[in-house]
Amino acid sequence: MRSVLLVSNMYPSSKQPYFGTFVQVFENGLKDCGFKIVGPVVITSKGTSLFGKLFRYTKLLLKLVFLSFFKKYDVIYVHFLGIHAFFCLIISWLLPSKKVIVNVHGSDLLGEKREVEDSFWKFKMFKRAIMIVVPSAFFRKSLLLKYPEFQDKVFISSSGGVNEAFFYPCKNRESNLKKSFNIGFASRLIESKGLGVLIEAFALFHTSVPHSHLYVAGAGEDEKLFLLEIGRLNLEGKVSLVGGLSHDELGTFLRKLDVFVFPTLFYESLGLVAIEAMACGVPVIASNRGGILDYLEDGKNGFLFEPGDSRQLSDKICEYFKLDQRAKSELVLNAIRTAHTYEHKNVNRQLAVRIAEIVYQT
Repeated sequence: MRSVLLVSNMYPSSKQPYFGTFVQVFENGLKDCGFKIVGPVVITSKGTSLFGKLFRYTKLLLKLVFLSFFKKYDVIYVHFLGIHAFFCLIISWLLPSKKVIVNVHGSDLLGEKREVEDSFWKFKMFKRAIMIVVPSAFFRKSLLLKYPEFQDKVFISSSGGVNEAFFYPCKNRESNLKKSFNIGFASRLIESKGLGVLIEAFALFHTSVPHSHLYVAGAGEDEKLFLLEIGRLNLEGKVSLVGGLSHDELGTFLRKLDVFVFPTLFYESLGLVAIEAMACGVPVIASNRGGILDYLEDGKNGFLFEPGDSRQLSDKICEYFKLDQRAKSELVLNAIRTAHTYEHKNVNRQLAVRIAEIVYQT
């Protein structure tokens, strides 16, 4: 049986079911395609204390070393280029027979600037890897601008794709639209994800549409700052923070929305949560930046706005709100069609085939 040693610094747990859910989706996808997963060697929680981080990474390293020397597997598959990936690079040097595939996701190489950050050891990781997996055509282009010599290694696979068992349209959507206008956001609660921009935009929009409500899903270090901003703008009772959600909970959350906003300031490598919203029949209003442009077409399956521009974002929300029901239904249908091209079984099958080709023919 084909076997993969899975290594990641993000993986969901019962306490943090939203932490790296796409890595678990990837794992299940490979299992469905006939692969055996060794490990996984993962970190299941995010903390801020130095001692906690040291403990988690030490535990990961020890497990990685044990499995590498005492268990059989065909390839190390590492998600993200963090400290754990550096450990995998060392293992591959110590055990040259161990092949490595690296899956980069964006934040490990990109930020609020499009240029891929330079890193000597990450270059060495790419050089050692037999395959480099990226989430989008945008990210492939960005990576190859920095490292054109790795063109033949790069393969696009959209972070496990969209599981339509969890993300599907609401049957009685029109009746829901009559009660209130629900705007949603789901991501890490950090300033660079643009929640502050959305809160300002919602404050502007709410003055003309008082029956609107903003729902925020996620957790993060800037949560207290956003709560203060909600208070400053007198939006208590009009904005609800629902916390981090598991994969199946996220689908339920998205189906209650009329529009999903993805106001990131990052050059996102993909933005899978926006595609998941589209799969739920929810049009997306997103920053005109990064991998989002691979799937979002302004006026066709959603709307785009300039990152950081809360006034323009408010105008875009208003533009969608004022559409007649026929135009809204067309946007919804186009959003669903777009999301269907990212269906997880097809995405994982294509990746599994490529892994088999690369691992067993090199």
